[in-house]
Amino acid sequence: MIGFENPELLALLVLALPGLYFTWKNSGRYRTVVSFSHSILIVLLVITAAAPYINVDEESLEQQEIVLLKDESTSASLMEEYELDLGDIQVREKVIASGNESNLRRGFERSLEPDTMHLAVSDFQSQESLDGLEEEFNDRNATLNALKPSMENEASVSIEGPDSTVPGASNTFRVNVHSTADKPVPRVYLDGSRVSLDQVEDGTWEFTRSFSDKGSYEIEAEIYSPDRFEQNNRYYHAVEVIEKPKVLVYGREGTMEEQLEEFYDVETSETLPEDLSEYYTVIMKEQPPQDPVEYVSRGNGVVYTGEYDEGMSVLPVRALPEGDQDQGAKVMIVFDISIAAGECVREQEIEGFTICVESEGEGGAVQESKQIAYNLVEHLPYNNRVGAVAFNDEAVLISEPEPLYLNRDHLTDRISRIDTGGPSYYHTGLLGGERALRGEGNMIFITDGKRHPAGEAVNTMSRAEAIAEDLDVQLITVGVGDEPNEEFLSDLAEKGNGFYLDATDSPRLQFRFDAGGAAGETVPLAVVNPNHFITDGLELSSSATHFDSVEPKRGADVLVTGTDGREFLTTWRYGLGRTAAFTGGTTELSEISEFDPRMLTRTVSWTVGDPKRKQEEWLEVDSARNPETVEVRASHNMDGLTRQGEDLYTTELEPEETGFHEFNGRTYAYNYNSEIEKVGYSDEMEETVRMTGGQVYEPGEETRIKEDLEQFGEKRITTKKNLSKYILALAFILFLAEVGYRKMNGKK
Repeated sequence: MIGFENPELLALLVLALPGLYFTWKNSGRYRTVVSFSHSILIVLLVITAAAPYINVDEESLEQQEIVLLKDESTSASLMEEYELDLGDIQVREKVIASGNESNLRRGFERSLEPDTMHLAVSDFQSQESLDGLEEEFNDRNATLNALKPSMENEASVSIEGPDSTVPGASNTFRVNVHSTADKPVPRVYLDGSRVSLDQVEDGTWEFTRSFSDKGSYEIEAEIYSPDRFEQNNRYYHAVEVIEKPKVLVYGREGTMEEQLEEFYDVETSETLPEDLSEYYTVIMKEQPPQDPVEYVSRGNGVVYTGEYDEGMSVLPVRALPEGDQDQGAKVMIVFDISIAAGECVREQEIEGFTICVESEGEGGAVQESKQIAYNLVEHLPYNNRVGAVAFNDEAVLISEPEPLYLNRDHLTDRISRIDTGGPSYYHTGLLGGERALRGEGNMIFITDGKRHPAGEAVNTMSRAEAIAEDLDVQLITVGVGDEPNEEFLSDLAEKGNGFYLDATDSPRLQFRFDAGGAAGETVPLAVVNPNHFITDGLELSSSATHFDSVEPKRGADVLVTGTDGREFLTTWRYGLGRTAAFTGGTTELSEISEFDPRMLTRTVSWTVGDPKRKQEEWLEVDSARNPETVEVRASHNMDGLTRQGEDLYTTELEPEETGFHEFNGRTYAYNYNSEIEKVGYSDEMEETVRMTGGQVYEPGEETRIKEDLEQFGEKRITTKKNLSKYILALAFILFLAEVGYRKMNGKK
């Protein structure tokens, strides 16, 4: 296709055409031929001045060289040494990590060279995730490859679990074993007694314990593995059990107190004390005489189970006016239709990046995005007002929010037939949904959330986050495809006063917006936000026959609803404090206490917060890992501490060896360096390399490396070929022809 460096000059031809036309029309045969010749000469000269060109693809073979990225960290020292022989190919070496410092991401980014093939000799065990690193390489036309030598036999063991708890609380501890070969089965001891373990997956075991008495407890895990690093065959974990937090139940005594006494020091009172400062949280079964604003603002908690005829400002819900109680939710479904995968059949340059805008078939992410949107429209109740926007680099409005009894067939038909293609501009999708909602309702944003070059060029992720912060609606994000960008989508939802769901959890949205339900009907309960401390991993079996007519306030988190969509448990933070509202069931939450007691105890625990914050004197000693120091903090002075401020004294300890240690009667653990915990090749290795277009090589595959390097060096370069000289030559030939014609007709 022909282009022009100065296309504005072509406008002269448009201005000249009328005059040329009348010249030809009013002339005889001779003058018509000469006038036509002059006209063509003028056209050719104007085109020459506009500097026409065509793009020409040429192949070039660049000088063959490779950058060898060497990981000299302690964990990578387990790789067997291998001399790489690439003949006359130039090899330049760079060190990306050394010693106990394994921030490979920073090492890769620091060593990255554009238009270059890189070969990493590394275990890819990084202190910082390598997620998104492929974008750095792809943006600079570089590849990351890996050489995978054999490794020495090495294994390690570690423990994950709470450092502190309260008497009676159920605590889960996870034991992890990493190995370059077969994973040995760990042995675990609690205060010297062997613990029975349940294996949950390869290399991972768990056990659950509750502690009845206050004090320090010692958990030790060990494996048998005759290898280089003996110290990582044993791990120590200290647990401090502190006194039960004091909780007040305001209202008549009932069954709830018995449920809570196992975990809290519970008092019951039918009158609300003027001074609540000694209580970590207050469970209110009825409306208090005064709104406890000051109490909550100072960092305390409230759990409310009473009626909602009148609201309290500290609660995350408000009572609905009569007449609004049967109105369905207003929902805008915004789903991604950009090209996410598949064989590219058409590329386009956008904002300086060449991207795929058309592929054969649909990628998994875009197909899943459309399917979730379709399913929501199919299954939400008729009285919800639902609309939809599809987006790539543009937002396509499918429908404004309308009641589904009028809109369902239209929405499902348009969603199933909409074309896909183009890049993902997340800010464009959010703006499209926001305009349709007009500051009221809920937005369900369905996408993979991944970084793409075209989106990076327009800062789509940062612009999307800025838009989410200013939304007046609740934003719920749903991640689709293989390994969606959960960090970005969760952050987006948090800024938009909502929550994130994995695609497999998207059916929960049917409960969240399933409006209606007859009074007195038994309605099962469902978790609609599984990413909160209270609901993490919570599976419910209870139901409710009564729901208060309420709606969540802006910034509140709806955690549990009935399967008909009515709110059951809603939370939020108020000042420094935390409040939770149960808006279903009885004031005693009797069915919850019987069938789902963890929902109640976790809710109270969340509102309690730090269980040591009200103690007059306290001492904290953090466990640590070599070569870190152990941090000590206390509210009062004792030997070895230095005053740092009012009621704060600190020091740092440097244990000489790993194991359990004591400071003023407080037990703490000191463990081996984390660099030798995750041994073996990282699970991120294969995916990171593949995403940059690279390969994983085994020792002895030098020939294959050379062939791939040759292929990488062959590039098609697009250059502009100027056509001006050819057009001038054509104009000169035409001029000579005209001169000849004039001579033949006896003219000068």
